[in-house]
Formats: sequence, structure tokens, C-alpha cells
Amino acid sequence: MNTLSDEEILHAVSDLEPRWQELLGNSGATAAQSLLAVAAADKSQAQQAANKLLELFEQPGAKATLREQIQAASFTKGITRLYNPPPGQAGPIAVPGIIYRCPVRGCGVTWEQQVAGETVPTCYKHPDRRLIPK
Repeated sequence: MNTLSDEEILHAVSDLEPRWQELLGNSGATAAQSLLAVAAADKSQAQQAANKLLELFEQPGAKATLREQIQAASFTKGITRLYNPPPGQAGPIAVPGIIYRCPVRGCGVTWEQQVAGETVPTCYKHPDRRLIPK
């Protein structure tokens, strides 16, 4: 089975951006955006971001769509996970310098990363909503 390069995964996910919300939901779309931003800002984080994106696209409809996107781009015929994710890392990783806000209209909750490696939190007023980049 062929292994995808980090760049191939990142490009395929990026090309699917118009469908992220449909495929991954609001929090998944936020996670994808955050992971691509991390990979773009720091090339040494590209492999970790690509692997987390593969994990994010494990949802049934999303996995099939990602596989089709990769095949359409003639990258490869299959997807293999490049690592086993560490336990307890469920949310998207925050990007330094980006201010995150609640996606609920009129909510003024914002947050900025304080410590390297922090995950993007949910809104304390709307606990079912993960904060998104401002």
C-alpha cells in the first residue's frame, strides 16, 4: 500500500475546504483550518498536522470524499495512517498569534493561545461550540 506524503494530504484537505463543514461539522472544520495553519506556519509540524487531518477525516463520508479527492489528483490509491495519535488530544491545536472567537452571533467571547500546544477551547457561554479563528 502506498503512503501519502504530508504535502499530498495537506493539499487534498485544503482543496476540500468548501466542503469541510458538510463533511466534518463546525468543530471539525475549525480543527482542519487550525491544522492547516499550523502546517503552513511551521514546516516541521507538517507531518503531525497531516496525521491529525487523516484522523479527523476518519468519519465515514469524509474519509471517502478525501480518498476521492486524492485519487482525482492522481496522488495514490489509498490512505494509510502514518501514526497512532496520542491519547487525550481531541481538539485542534491553537496557532500562536491568532485570536479565536465564539461562532455564535453576538457572543463576545474571545481567546488567544497562552501556552504552546494548547488546544482550542469551547466557548464558556456556549459549551457545545468550539472557538474559531477571528
